[in-house]
Amino acid sequence: MDKNQKKLSVRINGEEKEVTAKSFYKDEDAKKEMAAALDQNREPRHSNQNNPFSYTSNQDEPPKVEVLQRPYQKKRSLFSNMPSLKRLVTAGVSAIIVGSILGFVLLNLLSGIDEPQQALGIEDETNQSATGTDGEDAVTTSPANENTVAVSFDGVDSHVVQVGVYSSEGKAQERQNLFKDSGVYPFIWESEGMFYLFASLGLTNETAKQLETSIEELGFDPEKDAFVKSWAVAASEKDISEAEGNWIKEGMSLWKETVPLATSYSEELSSQIDKTRSWYQNKPESISESGEQFAAKYNQLLEQSEESHWLVQNQLIGILHAYQQYMNS
Repeated sequence: MDKNQKKLSVRINGEEKEVTAKSFYKDEDAKKEMAAALDQNREPRHSNQNNPFSYTSNQDEPPKVEVLQRPYQKKRSLFSNMPSLKRLVTAGVSAIIVGSILGFVLLNLLSGIDEPQQALGIEDETNQSATGTDGEDAVTTSPANENTVAVSFDGVDSHVVQVGVYSSEGKAQERQNLFKDSGVYPFIWESEGMFYLFASLGLTNETAKQLETSIEELGFDPEKDAFVKSWAVAASEKDISEAEGNWIKEGMSLWKETVPLATSYSEELSSQIDKTRSWYQNKPESISESGEQFAAKYNQLLEQSEESHWLVQNQLIGILHAYQQYMNS
């Protein structure tokens, strides 16, 4: 190497560096070679004819560049999944109109039906209060006199001959028919859901025992078919017209006189029935419905007093039952 070769002082990034001219020119040649290599790499790989981004003035119009677009679905609103709002409103209004019309028509029809029925009911009540079923004047079944008073009615203590007790009326009627075949007519008395069969009654235990013996003589088992027990109707108070109250109380007094005569087969029973018939004819013109039912039971006794002894017993028990119903109504 030539030691006398001239050296150059070069400052790079604030630092001085001494280089020889030979090494400097070598660096220059290397830079030129690198620049030439870069120019070659920058040449287009395709001709201008195939390059859509190349355009010259010799061409009529620039080439069209197709742009790819991604299709997007339109967003659907919440109401798009529901039926048309207009249809809903129309249907609702139509339903209200139709319902109102039908309701109005039905209301008129029902009111038109009720009015004739009410008028007919009033007319029937008027006719019934004016005339009876046989064309005669009928007695009203409700107190016409508004002057009612509290009337006290006495209780009744009796002794009955019981021939059966059942939880259903049908079974009681079957038992009743069994005794009817032998000429005994038990009365079915319902009390607290049970149906009692009473064949006869007396005001004392001794007279009831006599009736029990008469039933046994008809062929019934004294141990199974009949026995005597006490039976009481409690005293009570009822708001009723004074005339009706006195008439009912007088009727029960006659009943207490009749029971011993019917039990002993007394000949005085006939005159007692005549006395009772006179009392019945003095029935007040204004009487309650329960009082009318009591009177109807008494009327059966008057009509059947000359029938069987056991049938009279049935009617006497029926009057006591009607008396209890009268006080409880």
